[in-house]
Amino acid sequence: MFGVFGILRVLIIYLFIFMDQIDVLLKLFKIVKKNGYKVDLGGVPLDKLIEFKVYYKFIFDHDFQKALWGDVWTDQFGEPLVMNKDKFYVDMNKYMVAWQRNAQQLAISDDYIKYLEQFIK
Repeated sequence: MFGVFGILRVLIIYLFIFMDQIDVLLKLFKIVKKNGYKVDLGGVPLDKLIEFKVYYKFIFDHDFQKALWGDVWTDQFGEPLVMNKDKFYVDMNKYMVAWQRNAQQLAISDDYIKYLEQFIK
């Protein structure tokens, strides 16, 4: 049906996408580790991390999310809350802690890795 070249082409595309996801996760692990999160894969090889969706354990962990996004209060655009001495009232309904806001957006995103990729510096 596909032939040898067709199968090879599919495998190469699959590996390219697969390796891209592993690269994103590795960069995320470096960021959160630097921010104090203890990354313990429990002996799970990186390729299995993606294949069996083991990374869900990490990306939906609140401590992981706090290490990635922090406890800063932000508005819906991700801009931090700045107190101004001339402004006596701040509508706190417009603000949320950064890790909670991003955790909500992560949970409803179609592609978790793609969503997290935007936070790699």
